[in-house]
Amino acid sequence: MPKAPSPRILLLDTNCFLRLYCSPVLPLLGQVVRGYRLLTLASLIDEFKANSRLGQIFSQFAIPPRSVDLEQGALRLTQPKKRLVEAQRGPLAVYARLFVQHRNTRGARLTPLSCEDTELLATGIVLRGVIATDEKALTELIRDLIAAGEEAPQACIDSLTLLHLLEQHGRLSSQQRRDTVSTWVRMETLLPAGWRRRYLELFGESAEAL
Repeated sequence: MPKAPSPRILLLDTNCFLRLYCSPVLPLLGQVVRGYRLLTLASLIDEFKANSRLGQIFSQFAIPPRSVDLEQGALRLTQPKKRLVEAQRGPLAVYARLFVQHRNTRGARLTPLSCEDTELLATGIVLRGVIATDEKALTELIRDLIAAGEEAPQACIDSLTLLHLLEQHGRLSSQQRRDTVSTWVRMETLLPAGWRRRYLELFGESAEAL
């Protein structure tokens, strides 16, 4: 019998896994959905833990069961893969800085990529994975790399698309999805830009009822 193909990697950035942990889906990280294993980076977990503001807002994520799920969802790379990621980070950091500067001269108002964002991008390139993020600068940079035919992650999706993916594959109900996004609305800091339009596109429902 032929061996089943290994799942591809879908890497969640910090804001994305925080948004998804507002849902009842557990376990979340490490799980395979539509052929993709959902993971994050250890550096992004450390970034979350070191941020006192986020720690206060999401204090429930620092205790079991979500804290356990988060720790188990950290990507583990082989040493050769780690070296490849490190080799990508320097040139990518320079390119990302110039990209943001260029777009901002045209009024884009992008935020520079953090070191963790650059590592996430480099990892996505090395693994040819998908990156889940709502960060505008990172999203536009990935799309630019793909359009130019450069080395790039396979794709870039946002947190609402990931929520839609989980719903489509039976990991949460439509009501649980509504409740999750309602939590984002109440917390305000979790709302991605343009989320109402995107919500309507994906779910065929107006966000006004949330």
